[in-house]
Amino acid sequence: MLSRHREPQFPPPRTLTAALRDLAKSGGENVTIAEIETALGDRSFSTLIVLFAAINLLPMPLGSSVVLGIPVILLTFQMLLGAKAPWLPKRIRDYSFSRSTLLRFEDRVIPWLERFEKVIKPRHWPFDRVLGERILGGVGLFMAILLWLPVPLGNWLPAFGLFLTGLALTERDGVMLALATAVNIGATVLFFSVAFSLGFIVNWLMG
Repeated sequence: MLSRHREPQFPPPRTLTAALRDLAKSGGENVTIAEIETALGDRSFSTLIVLFAAINLLPMPLGSSVVLGIPVILLTFQMLLGAKAPWLPKRIRDYSFSRSTLLRFEDRVIPWLERFEKVIKPRHWPFDRVLGERILGGVGLFMAILLWLPVPLGNWLPAFGLFLTGLALTERDGVMLALATAVNIGATVLFFSVAFSLGFIVNWLMG
C-alpha cells in the first residue's frame, strides 16, 4: 500500500511587529539600521518604508526628520525608477538608535502596527505590480520630501501617510491604499497651509 505524500509544513513568516519586538528585547545600548534590516529578514521596499515611516511617527527633537526622512526619500526614489531591490548607503545603514528609542517604538507604534496587520489583506488592488510600485514610488517620494522638510507640525501626517502606503503595498490592499491616499491628500493640504502661514508671518514681521 502506497503511503500518501505529505506536504512539508513550514512555520508562518515572522511579522514585522514580531521581529521588532524581538529586537527591542535583545541586548546592546544602540541598534543600527543594518541590525534592524537583518532582524526583519524581508528587505522589500514596502517593509522598509513602513519601518522608516513608523520611526518618524515617534516624538523626536525638531529637525530630526531632516535625518530620518532621507532613507524614505532614497527608497521611494528607487521605487519610482523601477529598481528590483532596495539599497541604502553604508552611512545610513550604520546609523544607530538608542535602546530607549526602540523601546518607545515598541510601546507606542507597534500596538498600532499590530492592529493594522490584522486587517490588511489582498483586495481591490488597482495596479499591476510594476506600474503600482512606480506610481506609489512617485507619490511616496513627494510625501517623503514633505516629511524631510523642517516645517513645524508638517511632518507627522506625511509620515503616517507613508506608513499606510507601505502597509497597503505589503499585501496589495486597495482599501488600505484608499485610506493612505486620503491621509496623503490631507497631509499635503496641511503642509502647504502651515508653510504659507509661516511665510506670511515672517513677511509681516520683517515688513
